[in-house]
Amino acid sequence: MTDTAATTPIVVKDGEIPLPPREMWGELANDGPAATGEPAATAPKQAAPSVAALEFVGEKKPIRTIVLDYPFRWNGVEVTEIVVRRLTTPQVGAFMESLPEDRTYDRFDLYGLMCGLPAAVLRALPEPDGPEVVGACFDFLPRGLVEASD
Repeated sequence: MTDTAATTPIVVKDGEIPLPPREMWGELANDGPAATGEPAATAPKQAAPSVAALEFVGEKKPIRTIVLDYPFRWNGVEVTEIVVRRLTTPQVGAFMESLPEDRTYDRFDLYGLMCGLPAAVLRALPEPDGPEVVGACFDFLPRGLVEASD
């Protein structure tokens, strides 16, 4: 017995092909190698490297908390302070890999990573909160990114 379904074309009019249920749309890969005609990647994706949680014991710490003069509510959560964290080496690497070919970026996107808030929220901070948060972020910028902007 031969499988005719694999060799017999399906003949339908435009618009007659049923779509999968809407809840399955996220699982569709319509922009991958088959859709673009590109060869499939052969190298498997590498798992993100593990990063230890360190307890910093010196006076100098890679975290700075800014208590806001003007607290606000963001996505239903009251924000009274912003914690600025120096990025880890893998975080900086992931950010750099996400950049376009010309390597341009908005520094507020990087600041957003440091603060755990969208760049648009940081841009909306009024004086004196905005400059204080931006100053703390600037102080924590990786050396290569500071030198590249000077």
